[in-house]
Amino acid sequence: VAGQLSSTRAAFAAVTGTVAQRVAGALVRLAAKFGDPGPDGVLLQVPLTRADLAGMTGSTTESVSRAMSAMRRDGVIDTGRKWTAITDMAALRELAEG
Repeated sequence: VAGQLSSTRAAFAAVTGTVAQRVAGALVRLAAKFGDPGPDGVLLQVPLTRADLAGMTGSTTESVSRAMSAMRRDGVIDTGRKWTAITDMAALRELAEG
């Protein structure tokens, strides 16, 4: 029952949070499944487009782009062609939780 409650809370947060919270949550989940931990953070070497993240979070590509730019400016993530690096996982989790 506790697991179901936790899952329900996560699903509710995924549709009710801000765009930044939803994008951060999606990145945390992707890092847990596909991330490659390294000395500078967690590297996601998957071709993840803004449109992909928008679809995952129920947002627009423009909103996702703004959220990602803010995270990059704050030093939480770094991005490049076909990769995303999470440089501050604690800050990303905090952002995802609101």
